[in-house]
Amino acid sequence: MKILHISPYALRGGCEKNCFHFISASLEMSHQVLVLGEEGPMSQDWKGLEIRVEHLNILNSNLWLFTQILKEIVQSESYDWIIYWSTVRISQVLSAIQFSTLHVRIYLGNPSGYNTFQLWKEKIWSFCKGKPKDVKLMACSKFVSNSFKHQIYFKGFPMEVSYNPIEIPESNPYKNQFNSEDIQVGMVARLDPIKNHTLLIQAFYEVNKKYPSMVLNLVGDGSLMKFLNELVIELKITEKVKFWGDQKDVYAFLRQWDLFIYSTTLQEGLGSVVIEAMANGTWME
Repeated sequence: MKILHISPYALRGGCEKNCFHFISASLEMSHQVLVLGEEGPMSQDWKGLEIRVEHLNILNSNLWLFTQILKEIVQSESYDWIIYWSTVRISQVLSAIQFSTLHVRIYLGNPSGYNTFQLWKEKIWSFCKGKPKDVKLMACSKFVSNSFKHQIYFKGFPMEVSYNPIEIPESNPYKNQFNSEDIQVGMVARLDPIKNHTLLIQAFYEVNKKYPSMVLNLVGDGSLMKFLNELVIELKITEKVKFWGDQKDVYAFLRQWDLFIYSTTLQEGLGSVVIEAMANGTWME
């Protein structure tokens, strides 16, 4: 069986990581990853599975050029299944792959952020350009599923909930030794608006007054890095907040912390790292 995985980005995010886990668990099949954007941290992880990874860099192209390029690439080979790990440019992606395979799955990692105008645009494009016959939506939670299933563009597709996979340690490698003299707390997430690092830093600023030895560790990179750094400087807690950037081995950090905190918004579906922190024995908030 030959499966094509399409992802708009190669960031170390939930959808990309779930794609990685899916491939890792089914290496007896033939897999290929097609990234619509540029090379990123996950590119090497996918290549490490000894599969073909290609980057098109077409996300900034207009709708017609985007669709034509993707169509030509996809139709150059034959696939049994195509899995799209996003809803970015969803109607253009579906119209481009409509004649390439019998089975298409769309992974929904976050609740719908579409407004009515955007949904009608997707609907009109789909009506004019077509879409595959066998398309099913796979939501990472019931909350995410409910946010899509009644919307005008998506309600015609079958839907099922497919919870995020994670790597489970063979045994709990970390026994929490909570020490009020040296409290290490942390969060793992991309630094973008869908999360809520701002609230976390502001809350940490207040709590740190009572626990001055507490340190906040932030693992992840993203568009808000500069803004959050400036916030930390403004609050005069630069020595208490550590930005670790993008890290491949997240588990190594989780095992060192006394407390894991996940500050996010209703735009998020189900953060896999929450379950990963639990699996690694880290206290949760």
